Amino acid sequence: MDVFMQKRTMGIETEYGLLLRRSNGKFCQKPVNAKFLAHPWLTQTKTFDELYLFKDENDPTKGLWIGANGGKIYHDTVASSKDLDRAEYSSAECINGKDVALYDAAGDLLMQKVRESFMRSGAFKRMHCATHAHEDVVISKNNSDFIRPAEKPRESMHFYGSHENYIAYKRFFRVNEIDGFTECILPFLVSRTILHGSGGMWYTPESGWHYVISPRALATFRAEGRSAIYERPIIMSKDIGIDDRKKLYMRLHLVYGDSNMSPRSTWIRFDSTHLMLRVLEELGNEARLPVLENPMEALHAFATDTTLKAKAETHDHGHLTALDLQKLCIELVQKLELSDYEKAFAEYWASVVRRLEEDPLNLRKELDWVIKKNFIERSMARHGYDIRHEKARVLDVSYSELSPKGIYYRIEAAGGIEPLFAKKSVEAALQTPPPETRAALRSKYIIAVRKKFGKKNSGDCTLVRWESVHYAPKVRLDNPFATKSKRLTRVLNSKKFLNPAT
Repeated sequence: MDVFMQKRTMGIETEYGLLLRRSNGKFCQKPVNAKFLAHPWLTQTKTFDELYLFKDENDPTKGLWIGANGGKIYHDTVASSKDLDRAEYSSAECINGKDVALYDAAGDLLMQKVRESFMRSGAFKRMHCATHAHEDVVISKNNSDFIRPAEKPRESMHFYGSHENYIAYKRFFRVNEIDGFTECILPFLVSRTILHGSGGMWYTPESGWHYVISPRALATFRAEGRSAIYERPIIMSKDIGIDDRKKLYMRLHLVYGDSNMSPRSTWIRFDSTHLMLRVLEELGNEARLPVLENPMEALHAFATDTTLKAKAETHDHGHLTALDLQKLCIELVQKLELSDYEKAFAEYWASVVRRLEEDPLNLRKELDWVIKKNFIERSMARHGYDIRHEKARVLDVSYSELSPKGIYYRIEAAGGIEPLFAKKSVEAALQTPPPETRAALRSKYIIAVRKKFGKKNSGDCTLVRWESVHYAPKVRLDNPFATKSKRLTRVLNSKKFLNPAT
């Protein structure tokens, strides 16, 4: 079996909403992302110096590579009338879902550190506004904003996402040609939303405001597409930066998932997907699930129903719930030869499905949509309002605010979250790359450049990409699992690098 499939690389891209809050309590809708993201480059502090930041395309407002851990923060300017430009963090390559969850949490920590420094600088106070000073910078990891007129609740809704990347065999994802996609991966992805939905408020003319499992899934309209903004698909397929002369592989890009505050929600979506990709790659004709008659209708039904009773019609297995489909997925995974790590995860996955079936409240310390729902319902009972009240929508967004005021962090501080790793591990992940991927080489290169040149112009030779570093000569990082490179060592020890003026 191919090494890429048994041990695949994966990573996460997280989009953040940034808002300025005025002294009169109102929000400013004008963009702040470019100045916010350039701040750690322009600010001389030990915190940011130790991250060994590197300007992307020699422009800090476009993005900054994080030399310390191999990831990147950047200003995503692929904006449209649907989605405003936003801040985005992309983790370095990881080899399992638990590491993805850890490095995603490291991205959250970085955004908090930038916010704290940005606030101390006072640079935000008069941005875009001469009449009202801003008193706060709000960073939300929510999936949509809540700035819209009360009488027009769907107006100006801007979506933010959490995108997943996996190395996968290209041949399984020709949607119109290969049955494996519709008979294995698609039913899994559609039903998977009950495990990792972030929960949130949603509006329809028929039901008004109500709580759903996954707002992002309800804004997804196609199984496959080429544009996350205009087509809003479940998956996109992209080329990957590895040595793939036979063009066997692709980057499976999932764009329908919610951003998660709970690391366990992130962990379960990544490792369950890895194992189902193994099912597709290794089990041949056994890799079959009931085919959904209308996958998008099923996705929306599952994403809406917090009772988990919603059923979707299949071709030849009647009507099934998302829990039914997840149990069938786990049965297929159990046919694989699993590593000790994979066995432990599969047991956890099965326990989550079992406990959800018994009572979703069993997961009130683990899964985001249950944690948030439980908090809002307790607040409603305590203060005497219903789900249609504006307070419920404020709590929805406040849940994922990246500051000590954020509801998730308050619940965590009170012992209401089942931890996946220690806080010191998150700090360490911000300072070190994943040890078993090419991120270690990218980190090594950036740190060497920063130590040699500081923040000064380092010449035409320095360059960083996901799949390569340096310009002349280029050092390709084709093997995603490579942690050593003789070519990179030669470049870093060369006279041209050590003495560029000669």
